[in-house]
Amino acid sequence: VTQFYHGAVFPDSSTFFGGTQDNGTLLGNLAGGQNWTSIAGGDGGYVAVNRNDTKVLYSEFTGKSLQRSLDGGLNWTDIYGGVEEAAGNYQFIHPFAMDPTNSQRMWYGGATAWRSDDRGTTWTKASNFFASRIASWGISPSDPRRVYVGVQHLGTTTSGRIFTTNVATTATASTVWPSAQPRQGYVSSIAVDPVDPLVAYATYSTYNTATQVGHVFKTTDGGATWTRID
Repeated sequence: VTQFYHGAVFPDSSTFFGGTQDNGTLLGNLAGGQNWTSIAGGDGGYVAVNRNDTKVLYSEFTGKSLQRSLDGGLNWTDIYGGVEEAAGNYQFIHPFAMDPTNSQRMWYGGATAWRSDDRGTTWTKASNFFASRIASWGISPSDPRRVYVGVQHLGTTTSGRIFTTNVATTATASTVWPSAQPRQGYVSSIAVDPVDPLVAYATYSTYNTATQVGHVFKTTDGGATWTRID
C-alpha cells in the first residue's frame, strides 16, 4: 500500500530510507524486517545520506522543498532558502543529488543548477537557465567536475534535453551547459560510468511515437552525442 518515489542505502548496506506518496519518509533496516520508522510526514520525495556521517540526512516534500537533519531524522531544517529560483520551476516531486565523491556537495535547482559545498547551508548558482524543469541528475563518481542534467517533457525545443558540464565544481551563473536532445520526452534517470566520466546512460519514461523512439541512450563523448541502445 506504499509507493516509494526514491530511496537511498546507508554505507552499512543494511539500513535504507526513502520518500513515499502520502506516507512520508520511511527508515528501515534488514534486522527490523517490515518494521519501518516514519522520520518525516506528508509526501516524501528524494533522499540522501552523508556517507561520512550517517546522522546527516536529506529529504523533501513536494515542489520547492529540501530539508536536512543532523540527528538521524529526529529534527529537520529547511535548507532551500538560498536557492533563489521561482517555486514554479519545480516539479511536484523534484530531484536533488549528493556528489558521490564528496558528501558535503549537494545539487539542487528547479530549471537551473545550484551547488552547495557546505551540506546545503549556502548555495551558488552554477548554470544558465535550462528552460525546462530538471528531471534527473547524473554526477560522475570519478570526476565531480562532470555533471549531467536531464529535463522533463515540455514543448519540442526543450523536451528531453540532457545538459552537461565539465567544470561543475567551479561553475557560476554565467556558465553555459551544452546540451543534446536524444529524443523528446522525460529524462527519468542518468547514470555515469564509475571510471569514465565521458560515458553515461540516460533513460526516458515517455511512450514511443512515430518519430520519438527509444528508452535507453548512451554517450561516450561526454554528452555531445547519444546513441539509442534500447
